[in-house]
Amino acid sequence: MILDQLVQASQQRVQKVPVRERVKRIQQARKMTTPVLSFEAMLAQPGLQLIGEVKRASPSKGLIAAEFDYLQIAQDYVAAGIDAISVLTEPRYFKGQLSYLQAIAQTVSVPTLRKDFIVAASQIASARIAGASAVLLIVAILTPVQLQAFITLAHELNLSALVEVHTTAEIKQAVAAGARIIGMVDCKINPNAVRTKKISFL
Repeated sequence: MILDQLVQASQQRVQKVPVRERVKRIQQARKMTTPVLSFEAMLAQPGLQLIGEVKRASPSKGLIAAEFDYLQIAQDYVAAGIDAISVLTEPRYFKGQLSYLQAIAQTVSVPTLRKDFIVAASQIASARIAGASAVLLIVAILTPVQLQAFITLAHELNLSALVEVHTTAEIKQAVAAGARIIGMVDCKINPNAVRTKKISFL
């Protein structure tokens, strides 16, 4: 299953970074006072919000853009009136880089989302250091303890957490973990079937 391969690759990337460096990143992120654009506030605006995706490749389609001017793509999105930009940072299967996100976040005037397969707190810290406004957390690849800890850390770092779910059970798990933004993927779920406090559903 491709998701298992993506998670394994992400875990291997994290493990290659010395523990001391991972801890240093978290400590650095906790000390940051630089404000970030609010992804959550963007979603709360009246009307329809559009999120553009900056993606060089995918496991299903292979290489999408051989010449990948990610900054120009991001600027074109903003010029077209996009409300936020999602940046793929997974390097093996999506040919992404955290540096793409960092450069885009420094250039555009809309919130940015780090779209990756996050399995460690240091990845959330790295997103904050790079200037992201939000991170993607996938319920299916995290334990309940991890999910709650990662949502809490993201909020502590002034990042929004977009929590991806595929089933009603995962919605309930996300809500229990403190999610404020839930993205439903490849599923037929009625959000009204889950009684929650105010939450944004994508």
